[in-house]
Amino acid sequence: MCHRRLPAILVVSLLALGLVSPAQADPTPQLIEVFKRSMLSWSIDYDTLRPNRAGAACIPWDSLDEAFLDEGIFEALGYAWQVAGEPVAARAAMEGCERMRRGNQLGKTCTCELLLYNDDVRLVLPEAAE
Repeated sequence: MCHRRLPAILVVSLLALGLVSPAQADPTPQLIEVFKRSMLSWSIDYDTLRPNRAGAACIPWDSLDEAFLDEGIFEALGYAWQVAGEPVAARAAMEGCERMRRGNQLGKTCTCELLLYNDDVRLVLPEAAE
């Protein structure tokens, strides 16, 4: 079966009419906001980190709701900056996220996902989250 997404204007229209919940729309922009908000809670501004930066977060897919997207923070994060390129930055961010996930004993309540490289979105949504 082909993976198709609804055109953005249709999603916005359906949201406005209340026919599709925000959780059914693409949560990527909101997840990026949650990541940056979570980083700021550690006094780190992702947007001011030097280039060749990457960010990862442990996303609680099963309990993701509008309240979390509006006000929550991720319990495990990873980031890198000023490294040799995307593969190294991505690996460092993911390793940091996994260490924090284990350290916070989050078990399988969330999954570490690469969100950003520099300002480019790298998040790949699981099928159930689309």
